[in-house]
Order: sequence, then C-alpha cells, then structure tokens
Amino acid sequence: MLKRVHRDRAGSGNVKGRVATAALSASVALGLLFLGSGLRPAQAIDVNLGGTDASLVFNPTFLGLDQVGYLCAFNLNQATSVTVKLVFDSVTFGDHVTQTAQLPPRGEACAPRSGVSNLSDFIAASVVLHAPTDCSQAVDYPGKCGITASLEVAEQDPTAQGAFPGKTNRIHLDPVLVHGLPGPPRINPVRLPQ
Repeated sequence: MLKRVHRDRAGSGNVKGRVATAALSASVALGLLFLGSGLRPAQAIDVNLGGTDASLVFNPTFLGLDQVGYLCAFNLNQATSVTVKLVFDSVTFGDHVTQTAQLPPRGEACAPRSGVSNLSDFIAASVVLHAPTDCSQAVDYPGKCGITASLEVAEQDPTAQGAFPGKTNRIHLDPVLVHGLPGPPRINPVRLPQ
C-alpha cells in the first residue's frame, strides 16, 4: 500500500509539472505575441485602394546634346474620343513633365522634349490611357482602345524653324502595354427600405 501511495504521488507530481510547463510556455508565447505587436505602430488598412490606368511605356532612352524627342499618341477609333496623358520623366534631373490631351476620333497629340539647359538627359516616356474604360483597363495593344504611340528621337538643328522639320538620324521606339489595375467597385449608396 505504501508503494501505491508513493506511485500516485509521483504520477500526480508529473501531471502538475506538465501543467506548470504548459502554462509557462503559453504565457511566454502570449508575451512574445503582444511584445511583437507592441513594437510596431498600428497601421490602418486602405480598403479604398485606387486603381491604376493602363499605360504605353517606352524603354528609357538617352537624349543627347542637340537632340529632341517627340512623344506622340494617335487615336485609331472612328467614333470615340480618348483621354490620354503624355509623360516624360527625366532620370538624370528628376523632373516629371505631363500633358493631358483629349484625342478626337482619328486625332493625335504630341509632346516635345529637348535636353535640359543644353545638357544630355536620360529619359523615360509613357502614354497613360485615362478614358474610356476600354483604354484605362486595356489588356492588349492597340486592342479595343485603339491608341498607338511612338517616341521619336532625332538631331535638333538649332537654325530650323517648326516642329520636327528635316531631322536626321532618327530613332523610333515602340511602346509596351502595362496593364491597369481596377479600383474597388463603385457602390451607389441607396436607402434601404424600412
């Protein structure tokens, strides 16, 4: 009988030890969880993420001394106007130049870019397709949107008058389509029946 009591005490001591170890492990885990979340500042979740419009993007290119670049967009549609933004970004100088244009059916828009203060420049150009939705969410080029674009770089004759007259040594670049990302669906708030 004495052995049995001793064995029962030993078994109950083991259970108590396991419970204590489990409780200690749980409290350490909770402490680490709260400590880890307490070190980071609270951040709100943006549930109203805006979408991005599709773009026709050109490889960055070098615009040398006495060179000019022309970024042009052309609307192939017979009946639909399209809103675009012509964008030049200077990698060298960090400037960002935009021109928004409404292209009528079969219309075009161009934006010139020359070196800054007669210095060479490394530029990136793009045409952002704003509207209609067939353009802003385009998935193929020229596709349903019907906009084509080009970037021309040529030597600039300082004595010549007019836009792009008689340029020599032209370089023509074609764009690639970067798909847009749709934003959240627009929900029109209506009053629920009471």
